[in-house]
Amino acid sequence: MALGDEQASPSPLGDTLRIWLGPLLQAAAFTPGGRALVVLDEIAAHGDPELSRQLLQAMVTVSERVQRALRPLTSHLDPRELRARLRFIAGAALGPPPRVRAKDMASGEEPLDSLRYLCAFAEAALSPHAQGGA
Repeated sequence: MALGDEQASPSPLGDTLRIWLGPLLQAAAFTPGGRALVVLDEIAAHGDPELSRQLLQAMVTVSERVQRALRPLTSHLDPRELRARLRFIAGAALGPPPRVRAKDMASGEEPLDSLRYLCAFAEAALSPHAQGGA
């Protein structure tokens, strides 16, 4: 809902990406054993049919809202290309297995799965200079 109304002026790309991706990295998105979002994927793919339908509909609703928010900022991409790139960005937000919240304790450096790195990756993927099918 924080992505706002499509009638409003578009936010800068980085702000819009942080609004979308930030919640995926908050503490509530994790369990002690790893990423809670993986559980939602399993329910969508293998859960009770009615629960799976409801969850998939919620995912589609969020995806459509993200696409609407980003469309004015990515007019160089056709709608299908935008959708494909957002799908890969969402996958990157889950991170590679094992999907645990890792911190580089030895060096004290910012974790590689930080919001800053994720948004930089997403901005590059949505940039007019990125190579792709569009």
